[in-house]
Amino acid sequence: GSAFYALLMGSDRRSNKESGRSDSIMLVRVDPKRAQADIISIPRDMMVNISGGVSKINAAYSYDGAAGAIRAVSKFAGVPITHYMEVDFSQMVALVDELGGITVNVPESFSGGNGGGSLKAGTQTLNGEQTLVFTRERYKVQGGDFSRAQAQRIVLTAIIN
Repeated sequence: GSAFYALLMGSDRRSNKESGRSDSIMLVRVDPKRAQADIISIPRDMMVNISGGVSKINAAYSYDGAAGAIRAVSKFAGVPITHYMEVDFSQMVALVDELGGITVNVPESFSGGNGGGSLKAGTQTLNGEQTLVFTRERYKVQGGDFSRAQAQRIVLTAIIN
C-alpha cells in the first residue's frame, strides 16, 4: 500500500560472458494508493562516486552488477530502492515480440547511428528489433542521449499500456 522506488535498467549485455553496462537507467516512484508511477531517466554518463572513485553511473553495474547499480542510484537520488528490473538487448526484443509489437510515436526520423537501423517519424507499431533500434539511437537524433532517454520512456509507457 505504501509508495516505493524501483530501478529499471536496460543493459547492453550481449552474452552471458560479459556484464555489460546499464545504458538505460530509470528511477520510478510507484504510489499504489494513487495508481501512479513517476519516472525519471538518469543520464548514463553522470559522474558519481563509486567504490571510492569517480566514474560514470552506468559503470556501477559493470563493477558490481545490479547490487552496485542499485547502491549508486540510491545514494545519488537519496531514496531507498526496494524493487529492480533489468532487460538486455535480446530480452527487450523478445518482450516486444511477445506483445505482438508496440505502438509508439517516433518523434523524429533517423537512419544509421549506433542502433544500425532507420525509422520514420510518426505513430507506428514497432516489432522487437525496431524497438531496440529506437531505444538505442543517440547519434542521429537531435537531442543525443536525452532523445534516447525520451525514446526509452516512450517504449516503457507503450509496454505498460
